[in-house]
Amino acid sequence: MRIYRLLDPELIELDFDKILMEAYKEVLPDHFEEINISEILLKDRKEVILWALVKLMSRSGNVQNMSKLLKDLIFREKKASTAIGTNIAIPHIRTMQAKDFIIGFARYEPGIDFDAIDQEPVKLFFPMVAPPYEDKIYLKILKKLMDFLKFEYIRNDLMQAETVGEVIKILRLEE
Repeated sequence: MRIYRLLDPELIELDFDKILMEAYKEVLPDHFEEINISEILLKDRKEVILWALVKLMSRSGNVQNMSKLLKDLIFREKKASTAIGTNIAIPHIRTMQAKDFIIGFARYEPGIDFDAIDQEPVKLFFPMVAPPYEDKIYLKILKKLMDFLKFEYIRNDLMQAETVGEVIKILRLEE
């Protein structure tokens, strides 16, 4: 199974700050003021970021309940951060809230503190969810993704991609 074949172009977001701002308004509506997104992300960042990623994955039509998926991802992040270093996070979980395997991609160029092992900000997010019974594909894609993203030129290319098509083309290199 190839990563690019599982990644729906609708689930690729190169302008993640727009979704982050929407997520902030939804997660903390009473506290919303027109302020810089970087200031917003200094507090309440994990919940806002994860809600934005849930919104992205919900475009697939395979999310049962967005609020419950958010709670599952928050619980997963409390166990251990899914930020693997080198500006990458792969928030992932098997949950009843996924009707099918879902993988997305979001890029946020300034980077976001996401409790990475190397203390570097995360710029590339690959959210991934699957039903509890999808162990085989879930683990296989998680491993492939981690192996593939260890190459600096791949990460650089993903940061430079200007279109969804370019992202898919880069991910095809995994073959």
